[in-house]
Amino acid sequence: MNRLAHVCAEIHRRPLMVQDSKLVAIRRVVAAKLAGEDVDLPDFERRVYEPQRVGSVAVLPLMGILARRMNLMMEYSGGTSTEMFGQWLDDAVDDDSVGTIFLICCGPGGTVHGTPELARRVFQARSKKRIVAIADGEVASATFYVYAGAAERYVVPSGELGWVGVIMSHVDFSRALANNGIEETFITSTPYKAEGNDSEPLSAETLAYWQGQVDELGAMFENDLAEFYGITRAEVQARFGQGRGLVATEALAAGMCERIVTVEDLMAELTAEDQPPLQEDLPDPPIRSAPPAGAMETRTFGGGEVRAADEEGREMLHGTAVRFGSISRELRTPSGAVFLEEIAEGAFAASLASDDVRVQWQHDPRYVFGRVSAGTARVWEEPGDGLRYTASPPDAQWARDAMASIRRGDVTQNSFSFRVLPGGDRFERREGKLYRVVTRAQLFEVGPQTQPAYPDTTVAVRAAESFLASERRVAARAHATARRRKLDLAAKAVRG
Repeated sequence: MNRLAHVCAEIHRRPLMVQDSKLVAIRRVVAAKLAGEDVDLPDFERRVYEPQRVGSVAVLPLMGILARRMNLMMEYSGGTSTEMFGQWLDDAVDDDSVGTIFLICCGPGGTVHGTPELARRVFQARSKKRIVAIADGEVASATFYVYAGAAERYVVPSGELGWVGVIMSHVDFSRALANNGIEETFITSTPYKAEGNDSEPLSAETLAYWQGQVDELGAMFENDLAEFYGITRAEVQARFGQGRGLVATEALAAGMCERIVTVEDLMAELTAEDQPPLQEDLPDPPIRSAPPAGAMETRTFGGGEVRAADEEGREMLHGTAVRFGSISRELRTPSGAVFLEEIAEGAFAASLASDDVRVQWQHDPRYVFGRVSAGTARVWEEPGDGLRYTASPPDAQWARDAMASIRRGDVTQNSFSFRVLPGGDRFERREGKLYRVVTRAQLFEVGPQTQPAYPDTTVAVRAAESFLASERRVAARAHATARRRKLDLAAKAVRG
């Protein structure tokens, strides 16, 4: 009985990020248990979820109720500990053999505590690894919060997304207790210690106080979603269901996901880059960049420009993020090998036709000059020149300050963030130098940068090292073959 009382405490008088239907279902099961009924519903069977590895892909299940620790509410509904999931995430991020982290999500949400922190960790991991999430069923409230932190978001055909918001319940048992001749008295040392107890009706003062807490937590939820998606809070409120769940086609139209696809098909795409181990009896593989594509990379190339201009009474931002054929500064692998990079014309053509690219200040998603989907920015490839953009800055102080710096000439260059798609790069040698040529990539954002740099070259370095290792393997095989032929000729000569 004490264990059930603890479950009651979890679902009453505490703010939750969970579907209302799930909250009601758990409450009814607990009530039935308290009444001595034997309840054993499949929806509430206990289940333990574990991460898996499929080649270079780390598969992390985000299933069932979410709570900071494995608790008694999970015992009645199954679920995932946010602390445990966070550790799985950290392990995958730190593992150099992992190229992609794949979150398979399905759950009604859960507790507030621990959820915003986990969602933020997923969002921050995007700068280190490719983070992909799929909604494999209902992905609601707290589960959607974490799902939204991924860089790429997908949904299965029968999936649903949303139920954004915070919910809290109070049950008044005062009349039921009175009908049974029971009267409960609370003796406290402070005025609000017994506030909102279930032995008396909820007061207007307590209702207002709790409503304030729920509103504040709901605002945090919406603000984080806005940051993760690169949109405004008003857009989240208008497009993401206002507490309702959206079916796959509705979620896609609202911009909550990028594509409708099955888990199996998406997994096949994510593992397509994995190659079997090289064996002596197999033919030489083609020389190419072997590490899995997908982690986000950020670059600055010389030859770009950024300027402010007045057009028809409004200020516009113009820039060229990279000129096709321009060469990066030298990059160096840990072994000391040097290579250069080049963005080929057409590398972003497919992405620009379908992706919602943003123009951001200093790569900061909080400071968006404009975005393609909102009609406040345009990003395109200018044939024979480079990747260009224009944006109409918002009426905000940070934008006015940024444009003033650009007009003064304090900011003269751009950076852009992208990820190379499978098979979207190649290595080649020119006059003794090694070049990585990016031919097909997804573009995330472009924009002015005060101090252009190469903050993340991990993927490029790994690709170069893989290419050099492949070259060494090919050279070693050629050497071994030549040596065997030389020995064979020598043996024939000895035999006369």
